[in-house]
Order: sequence, then C-alpha cells, then structure tokens
Amino acid sequence: MPSCRVRPYTPADRAAVRRICYTDWEYDYSLIAEDDQTGEVVGYLLGCRRHRYNAWISALLLAGVIVPKGLWRIATFRYNRASLKFLWWIFTRAGQETPPAPKGMAHFHINLLPPYRNGQATRILIFPYVKALAARGDVRGVFGQMQVRDDTRTPRMFERYGFQFLERRRISKWDHLTSEPVYLATVFMDFAKYDPNTGRV
Repeated sequence: MPSCRVRPYTPADRAAVRRICYTDWEYDYSLIAEDDQTGEVVGYLLGCRRHRYNAWISALLLAGVIVPKGLWRIATFRYNRASLKFLWWIFTRAGQETPPAPKGMAHFHINLLPPYRNGQATRILIFPYVKALAARGDVRGVFGQMQVRDDTRTPRMFERYGFQFLERRRISKWDHLTSEPVYLATVFMDFAKYDPNTGRV
C-alpha cells in the first residue's frame, strides 16, 4: 500500500492540485498529501473556516463566471455528452440532492488519487485540520460531504475518527454510468465534545 505525508498547501501546488480538483479560497486551511518516496502531490484537504462566506463567494462565481462560461461553451459545442449531462444535473437537481450543511461549522473537502484512498492518508489529512480549527475556538465544529455507495463504509470510517453521521441523499448524476445507488453523505464533529489531548470527541 503506498504511503504519503502531509504538509501545508503553498501557491506553487496550484497546478498539481488542479489536476485533481481545486478551489482558490482560504488556502491557508488547505493541506497537501505527498507520496513518501517520490514527493508527488497525490491528494489534498481543502478547508473553509467561513463556510457561509465561501458559499456566498461560490454563488457569485457561479452566477458571474461559471454559468456564462458554460453557456458560451454549450453554444459553441465545446462540451461532450458527459459534460452536458453533468451540467444539466448541476442546474436542475444538485440543490435538492445535496444534504443540508450544519450551521456555524467549518467545511472540509478531501480528494486523493485512487491508490492512496485508504484510512491512513485520510486520517493524516483530517486530524491537523480539525486540531487547528478547534484551537481557534471561533467555530462550533466541522463537517464534510462525500459520495458513498450504499454500504456506508466511508461514513463509518469517519465515525472512527470522532465524526457523527448526519444525513445522506441519493444523487442521480451517476445514473448513466452505474445501476448501483450513489449517495452524498454528511458527517460532522461538534467541538463542544472535542478533546484536544486525543484529537477526538
């Protein structure tokens, strides 16, 4: 099993992280996972301490940049069929298929290349972020959302780290690729129960 190490994100990492997935906001709460042997960027954690503020920024970007660019690319036939299906899902169903976010909590998003999607890599990304947020004392907790299969294995893994499962909703954006149901699940950690000595609730 390949192993990795974690370090803070720097602007020089942008191109490497962009190949996986990326956002430009609040990168001071972002972490990079590197392969122990090669130093290759193999994953990341992106954190948003001010989740509501970042949701507002995202809405502005969606309305002012993403939608106009998407419409232009549709009009000029620059999207393939799969991309058009994904855009249609975003515009018509994403909102109702996304579980609600806990109020007053920071947010995180993790992505890892397939060989590194194991408990070890996820754990070493999660714990430094949780510890830094809990030490600040200005948010009441942290939550994340992830796509999972029906077996709920991923939420259970986060429960071992001290998170609680909140809700999941079936998402339809992968229906054209698989007959198995795929869900978007929300997990959260309440800092009122957080123990800084163990890093867990």
